[in-house]
Amino acid sequence: MKQTRQPPVRRSLGLVLLLTSLLTVPLTLKSDTLQIAVAANFRPTLLRVITALERQSPHRYKIIAGSTGTLYAQIVNGAPYDVFLAADDARPRLLEEARLIEPGSRRTYAVGQLALWWPGSKGALSRDSLVNLRGTLAIANPDIAPYGRAAMEVISSSGAHDYRLITGVNVAQVYHFIASGNANAGFVALSLIRDAAPANNTFWVVDQNLYSAIEQQSVILKSSQLATDFDRFLRNETTWKLLAKDGYHVPGNPAGGVSE
Repeated sequence: MKQTRQPPVRRSLGLVLLLTSLLTVPLTLKSDTLQIAVAANFRPTLLRVITALERQSPHRYKIIAGSTGTLYAQIVNGAPYDVFLAADDARPRLLEEARLIEPGSRRTYAVGQLALWWPGSKGALSRDSLVNLRGTLAIANPDIAPYGRAAMEVISSSGAHDYRLITGVNVAQVYHFIASGNANAGFVALSLIRDAAPANNTFWVVDQNLYSAIEQQSVILKSSQLATDFDRFLRNETTWKLLAKDGYHVPGNPAGGVSE
């Protein structure tokens, strides 16, 4: 029996179509995914924001979390992020000055609150509680983490000196230090413990006049419709409610401040 041979032209056309599909699929996946660099304190909230966003969007969102200083250094060195949600306003301003962002995209998306978390404390906590701390106190590295810098401001003005200070790379690591018992107490973002801390654990929401405002800013690093749509979603009522519930002050929120 003779085998029927595929005509050369048809076979060549099939090969071209196959190669075309192989080349276009990765490009489609890449353009359809937004890479978001986010400060560690905001990651849990961002996950909730993205969950809400995905109910109305077919796109995908990849989160890269870390300390603001570390993420900033990665961006300066060419990390391929599309959006940067920092925990301060200094690094976004530096990126703007270096012309590494989409012009006009820098803005404040939230104002964070600092909290002292001390699971083994007895009674209500306050600024004076630091004076009575005899164990290990954890804070985020003040050189790269805005919440760590704010914590140092509170510690320096408290008169406390009988504790042993340890540092984590970011507030998420500080949270794990405390939760695992490797630190007696520590300063974290209120957003990390507002709902997660067990009822028998105690935390103090630090008075905001005791540290410089933690103004968290966002920037678009690569212009795209996907990045623009995400930035717009950060400013709608759904997101405002999620941020307020997690303990952030939200600029522009008509409800004002943090919901209790």
